[in-house]
Amino acid sequence: MGSRSKERKVKKSRKSVSPSSKKKKRETKDDNKNDDPMEVEVKDQQNDKKDEDNLDTWDHSDRRVMVYNVQKFMNNKDIPKLTEKWLSTLDDPKSIEIPQWRKAPNSTWLLLTCKTKDMAAKLIKHINNTKITNPKTGKELLATTSESKNKRSRDDDDDENSKNKKNKDDNKEPETVTPLTDDQVRDKLTPLWKMSYEDQIEEKKLRMIKKCSIRVIKEIKKKFTSLAKEAKRNPKYCKATEHYDWLTTKGGIEVLDIIPSPTKYGYRNKCEFTFGYRTLTEDNDDKDKEPTRIPSVGCMAGGWSGGVSRPHMCSNMPWEACALSELMETFLKESPIPVYDNRSHVGLWRVMTIRTSRRTKECMVVIQHAPPKGGEAKTQTEDYTDAFQTEKKRLVKLLTSKKLPKVQRPGETSEEDSYYSLKVTSVFFQEYGGLSNPPPEYPVQHAHGKKHLTEILGKCKFRISPGAFFQVNTACAEVLYQIVVDRVKEVTANEKSSLLFDVCCGTGSIGLTCKKQGAVSNVIGVDISQPAIDDANANVELNKLHKSGDIRFIASKAEDVMRGETYEITKEDNKNNKSAVVAVCDPARDGLHPNVVRELRGTEKIQRIVYVSCNPTGSLIPDAVILCQPPTKRYPGLPFKPTYVQPVDMFPHTDHCELVMVFDRLTEEETESSGKDKKDDDKKESKKEEPKKTETKKEDPKKKISKKKK
Repeated sequence: MGSRSKERKVKKSRKSVSPSSKKKKRETKDDNKNDDPMEVEVKDQQNDKKDEDNLDTWDHSDRRVMVYNVQKFMNNKDIPKLTEKWLSTLDDPKSIEIPQWRKAPNSTWLLLTCKTKDMAAKLIKHINNTKITNPKTGKELLATTSESKNKRSRDDDDDENSKNKKNKDDNKEPETVTPLTDDQVRDKLTPLWKMSYEDQIEEKKLRMIKKCSIRVIKEIKKKFTSLAKEAKRNPKYCKATEHYDWLTTKGGIEVLDIIPSPTKYGYRNKCEFTFGYRTLTEDNDDKDKEPTRIPSVGCMAGGWSGGVSRPHMCSNMPWEACALSELMETFLKESPIPVYDNRSHVGLWRVMTIRTSRRTKECMVVIQHAPPKGGEAKTQTEDYTDAFQTEKKRLVKLLTSKKLPKVQRPGETSEEDSYYSLKVTSVFFQEYGGLSNPPPEYPVQHAHGKKHLTEILGKCKFRISPGAFFQVNTACAEVLYQIVVDRVKEVTANEKSSLLFDVCCGTGSIGLTCKKQGAVSNVIGVDISQPAIDDANANVELNKLHKSGDIRFIASKAEDVMRGETYEITKEDNKNNKSAVVAVCDPARDGLHPNVVRELRGTEKIQRIVYVSCNPTGSLIPDAVILCQPPTKRYPGLPFKPTYVQPVDMFPHTDHCELVMVFDRLTEEETESSGKDKKDDDKKESKKEEPKKTETKKEDPKKKISKKKK
């Protein structure tokens, strides 16, 4: 009740008006009624002048002065003393009055407000002519006017301003897109192309040491220091732990020499090209002539504003991908449907994905396009439904009727000529109306040929769907998988039964390779993508492994599957059937989810984790820190330590690299004895350094007196 009464009193106070003010209002109204129209106009003009004078009092934009290169750290109390020093050299320092000032923290500019416009102009001339300098930096001060040009007056209308803005934008000349040269495209896509391959490997190894192994150790040590601080604050709930022995060794995490790639040129088996406009380089010589732009498909080396560049000059692009880009360019010249514009979201053709297998001589093409009637942006006015059906048939016929043509590109070798027998074996279309990229499991429409691509890797065959993940460099993937198999065998060789958790399994390539070579007896693969799991289950039958052992691939979250499976393992162990458990993780560039890492660490049966990372300088570091840090409430269980680091050059001529890092679980003795050996050594050294104290015998006072008498 008290709050409501207060609100009522406030409302009454707002509404209450003094009777004298009411009388004045009535008198002014009556006076205006009786006055002549000419006198009224004169009064209005006088009132307008008064309003303008009042506006000058509060609108002091012309009286503001901006002074640059001032001291960065300064208190507002020191500003009046500073301005007095500046004005002390004038004949009459009091001729300039500065009633207001303002300075933002950690900034090198100062805003001064003078009393009049003339004073502001005089202050600007004085500062610039006398050349006052900053005592710390030595830079000269610069004074300018601070006019609010962009401020909108109260009498302006929003519609007029918006129209003026539109007219300004319309009057602007269109930006001329300067095409990138071949070397500029190489610098963007293959930045190490100028270096020899031996120098590339050396530079990548140094990068793995500086940006991966050293950073992992630093981040883990930070966790120890943060736990020590918490232990001081809350000793009852948190205990400080000393650094583990492997963190304090001089070598740290040893990085082995990079294994080179067997194929160094044209090694990519998957390429994604964007539809856009390519600027012809022939018109660069004529400055007066406008450059011609043609619809094409290729790499976005210069971003959205730079247009599309041909992939021919990049050494990592295969010949068949360049040939398909030329075929698409000839198709787009005669097509009535425009390519998709990512700014205006108008057009149809968006992305072309090419998957090839030189071992099985198969080629898959996926054409992503916008809906013929327009997508989510709703900016497309034309309907391309009828034209798209005819163009779809013409494109399929163009891609599948003949073998891929031979293209001219720098660095041609005779080894690549045999690969021109490739032919497009399957064509897919994918309709996507979103503004960003679709997820890998987004549906596709089969248009021609086979529904999958077959690839041979080592002793296994793999079925690959359009959206499934597979290693980009097939020959180097065999080297990578052999390293994983050898690391798994080190744990499972002497065990009767063994289990492999294949986390982020994809098509099951790592798990089936380990099974084929006899590294493990049971395999459980987990992946969120249902199409990838379908391929993995089909690959089990394709390699005739469904009869040998227990092989399962599950489309689910990894942490949910591991909980149930580890429970079954503990049951078997109670029956005296011990089994070794190893986890292999091959995540995408974003790394593992924290819940997955927590479950891997919390599962005590997992004694080794083989982590295959395509982003060792990024997502691998936080995952390694969680696995190796001291136990906490969120991440319980005994920690791991990295025992093997092997980089593999999966992407020659680029600064990227694949890395295999093996984590072995520490024992309780290793975690408890951390720091104890050092303390014992320090005590021994301190004892050695301390000098032996000479024992002084106390003499009797009677003997001392006798000596004095003598």
